[in-house]
Parts: sequence; C-alpha cells; structure tokens
Amino acid sequence: MITSIFSSEDAEAIKCVPLSKAVRKDCLDRAERVWEKVVIAVWAIWWARNRQTMEGKVVTRNETLVKILSMHAEIEVLKEKLPAVREVDIDRWKPPQTSWVKLNFDAAYKAQSNKSCSGFIIRNEKGKVMGSGITLHSNILDVGLAEAVACYQGPLFANETGFVKVEVEGDARVVIEKINQEENGRADLDSVIADIKAFERFFHQISFKHVRREANRVAHLIAREGYSRSENTFWMEDIPAVAKELVAAEETSNVL
Repeated sequence: MITSIFSSEDAEAIKCVPLSKAVRKDCLDRAERVWEKVVIAVWAIWWARNRQTMEGKVVTRNETLVKILSMHAEIEVLKEKLPAVREVDIDRWKPPQTSWVKLNFDAAYKAQSNKSCSGFIIRNEKGKVMGSGITLHSNILDVGLAEAVACYQGPLFANETGFVKVEVEGDARVVIEKINQEENGRADLDSVIADIKAFERFFHQISFKHVRREANRVAHLIAREGYSRSENTFWMEDIPAVAKELVAAEETSNVL
C-alpha cells in the first residue's frame, strides 16, 4: 500500500522505519504503534520537502531517517512521563453475588392515556433467567409513579415465587433514593414506596440499587413489550421473545 501511494524513494524511507519484533498480546495496540511510525515518517518526508522548497536546503534520505527515529524516540519518552490512561468501565448488566438473584425493573409510560407497563426480569449468579413479567396499569399520573409501581411489581413476583435473597436494580434514581432514605414527599408516590419497603420482612435479604440505563436494557425491552399485550403476563425461567437475544448477549459477556 505504501509503494502505491508514495514515490519509490519516499516509500523506501517509510519501510526503513524499524518495527518492534516483540510479540504483543493486543493486536490493536501493535497496529496503533505501526501507524504511529508511519505518520511520523510521512510528516518527516513532508518536512524534508518543505525545507527544500522554502529554504533551498536538500535533506538526504539518511537525514530524513534520522529525523524519523529522533521524533519517535521523543514521543516514547513523553509517553513514559504522561500518566497512564485508565480504561473506562462500560456500564452493563452484571450478575448478582453467590446465592442471590438479581431483579431488574423498568416502566413504560404513556402520558396521553395515563397508562403504564411494568417490566421485570430475575436472573441468578450465572445469568440464567429465573422469571420475568409484565403488568399493566391505569390512572398513573406521571412517569415517577409508573417507575415506583414497576419497582413494587418485581419484588411482589419474587416473593410469590420463593426467592429470598434479591438484589433489585433499576434506572429510576428518584424511586431508589426514596426507598433507601427516610424522606417523605408526594403522598401517592410515598404510599407505593412504603409498600416496597414493607417487602423487607418477606425476604431474608433485599437491596435496592440505582444503575444506568445501559445496565437495565432488558427490563426496558420487557416493559415496552407490555404495549402489545392486553393482560398481565408472567414467565418462569423464560422471557418475552423480544428480549432473548439481549439476555443471551449479556450472559455471554459476563462469561468472557
């Protein structure tokens, strides 16, 4: 590719740049380093031509190669002085601790009709589906109340099906914060929150945690599936077809 883009002399200068012979585990890192050297080589060739055009000074091939190696060495020194870049942990669903199940919930809400759909899914420490459900609701005044109702429906199902250690997760920040603190606000919302807190006596252990939407995507899909249904629907060790592909992908990502 280099010989097809550059002149034979320029291409030869690029190919003279030494590449690391060490075997690297990360092929992407190796490719990045190779192209880093190619970019330096292209810049050095431009520098040599520009100097000849603007200053009338001819830069030999060896001088260009020295310039390339010098720049590469300077960059390596700078890299060592710069702080290491920390990898960002991508938000995704993660399995619960051993002997627990994780329950994710979400709500889909239509303000025009004041109706909502609650969706939830329960998975074990291996990512296997233990149960899921969709419930339909009317006279829901806003999305906050819709999320609180969804947070209630999930533990209700978990209790009725015999789970005793449950991690509840959802992206409804306000609802989760209200559950975890002693603060009063709206009467209608606080009534549902009180019912959710009352579940504590029915489980050996139960916790409520806020997560970002990226870690709650399956529950979101299940909640939206409620729009296509006319009645409450529950599954044991199964889920709606619309969510199966994503569940399989999340299970695989936690194995790798």
